[in-house]
Order: sequence, then structure tokens, then C-alpha cells
Amino acid sequence: MDLENFISISLVQIAKGIDRANAELKGTGAIVSPKKVTDVRKENTYGNLKLNDDSWVRVQQIDFDVALTATEGGETKGGLGISVGAISLGGTAKDDYSQSSVSRIKFSVPMLLPQKDEDA
Repeated sequence: MDLENFISISLVQIAKGIDRANAELKGTGAIVSPKKVTDVRKENTYGNLKLNDDSWVRVQQIDFDVALTATEGGETKGGLGISVGAISLGGTAKDDYSQSSVSRIKFSVPMLLPQKDEDA
């Protein structure tokens, strides 16, 4: 996979992942990549978010480090897999010979985690 395709596919998948996460988290109080984040401080990359009731909540930074592995072999059409830490997704094929390449992408996504009152 060339660099242009890797960047394009990665960015599209990240954006779609954020949209999907927000849809699945609806009603929980969690927001991935919230709007109107203000008051950025050194100890918090993304800052704080002022809510409608004039309270402030901290926006967390969620870090990702993803490796994409593409493998081609002589007897198979090849495989494509994603490796995240110890988790591996995708298919590969054993062959007499193979060529593989690994591309990595690191990124962060701001997230407002669900908030709970102390007395609840």
C-alpha cells in the first residue's frame, strides 16, 4: 500500500470510528471529539468543556498506536491485517515465500467520559 492510500484510508476510518462511537454512546454522557472545548491547560492536552449548567468537565486524551500489516505470498492472493498491541485482526496465508510491509499510525482522540455525581 502506498503512503497516499495509507493516509487516506487511515483518516477516513478514524473519522468513521468517531462517528460510530458517538452513535453507540448516545445517552451515556460520553462524547468522542466534543465541540467547544476551551481552557486548554498544560496538564491536559485537550482542556475542559463548559457544560450548559456552567460546570466544567475534563476532556480526556485517548491515545492510539496502530500497526497495519500487508502480506503477499506466491501461492495466495495475500492478506491484510491490523495489529493493535497484543490483539491481531485479519487474515494471512502461509507460503513458501512472502513479502510483508508494516505501516504504523499514532493518533489521539479527545473524549468526554461519562460523569457521575458523588451522591448517586
